[in-house]
Amino acid sequence: MLKSLTDKTPSQRQMYILAALGSGIEYYDFCIFIFFTKILGNLFFSVHDPLISTLLGYSILIIGTFGRLFGGILFSHIGDKHGRKSAFLYTILCMTIPSFIITFLPTYASIGIFSTILLIFLRLLQGFAVGGEIPGAATLIYENVNSKNKSLACSVLMAGNLLGLFFASFVQYLLSLFLSNGELNSFGWRIAFFVGGLLGIIGIFIRKKIRESPVFLNLKNNHKLERRPILALFKNHFRETILATFLNSFILCFGLIFFSFLPSYLSVHFHYNMSTVLKANSYALIICVISIILCGFLTKKFDKHGMFKLGCFIFLVILFPIFLFFSSGNTTFLFLGYFFGALFSGLVLSPAYSIINEMFPAQVRFSGFAISLGIAAIIFGSGGASLCTYVIQKTNFTLFPAVFMMICCSLSFISIVLYTTRFRVLVTQYNISNQNG
Repeated sequence: MLKSLTDKTPSQRQMYILAALGSGIEYYDFCIFIFFTKILGNLFFSVHDPLISTLLGYSILIIGTFGRLFGGILFSHIGDKHGRKSAFLYTILCMTIPSFIITFLPTYASIGIFSTILLIFLRLLQGFAVGGEIPGAATLIYENVNSKNKSLACSVLMAGNLLGLFFASFVQYLLSLFLSNGELNSFGWRIAFFVGGLLGIIGIFIRKKIRESPVFLNLKNNHKLERRPILALFKNHFRETILATFLNSFILCFGLIFFSFLPSYLSVHFHYNMSTVLKANSYALIICVISIILCGFLTKKFDKHGMFKLGCFIFLVILFPIFLFFSSGNTTFLFLGYFFGALFSGLVLSPAYSIINEMFPAQVRFSGFAISLGIAAIIFGSGGASLCTYVIQKTNFTLFPAVFMMICCSLSFISIVLYTTRFRVLVTQYNISNQNG
């Protein structure tokens, strides 16, 4: 099975590594902020109410997510008009520099409101950068492999996302294991952001070896590029953009709620030891990565759309029981809940990026991916985490995250069903007629 990954030219193997690493760095930088939201809320806001501090911390996350949407608009314009490679070179710089600055940023106790303003600005800049990171990586890797391996290649990229999440979770686990709460609040959180900056430097050197998408070069040589990709997207592919946004809903929700939001949620509301939760979270991420890769190989033999539908259906059945396991307060059930969630995740996550890519013609592929992902991130990712926090605090309904995830899963299921009916035929006919590869 590994032959399909290793039997490549050197540049193609680098493309797999590059895309997975860049995506992993993006998810590390994005999710490490979520893991330390409570600490950052206390350190950078002059608020004594723990709920308000936490919500304000998530508000910065939402601001960064809005930056992600606007960054997606800018970098997708560059990617669809001037090349995927050009956009890629800018995003890593805008992601790495803020991580280093946050590492040494004075808190509210030192410089007052200026610390809050600076943190918001840096998070906005990071969000701006990552808006082009994953769509650029997904588009680039999709267009650099043959049709037989597109789903597998995109699954490798998705696995890179989860490895970034794993590393963020593992770093927090190590810090919480070796540092006291006081040390974690004092300087421990800064170590996590410093690591993100170092990863970014590694990414910059690797990214210099990137090669341009042959599909884009073909469009350029044949003068088929769109002058205004965003306008062309909304004029000719508005329905695809809406479907892709809702298809992304469970992908964003699963990554940010199940793996990033859960550790703090489980520790606070069900009184699990944080180290135990982070250990379970890290194990689950590894299982999830394995599941994604295995399902990536399966997409070479089975229909990826049917796999996505099956995954959504399974999660609609098991999500509430998983959260009942979590609510038991029993460590064994905690690990079982994480295990079942991770085990079936590959059915949904593995084919997702390939499906979204094929929804758009090459002239607007970067733009369609970036904008649909950016909108979904605001509503179902960061917005979902804030909504879950607020509803639980106001109603004491601690199982609300399960309900929210089921809603997102239903939206993704409906989207893939609509796409695989007559609408998919129309999209395919359009793509063929325009010879977009």
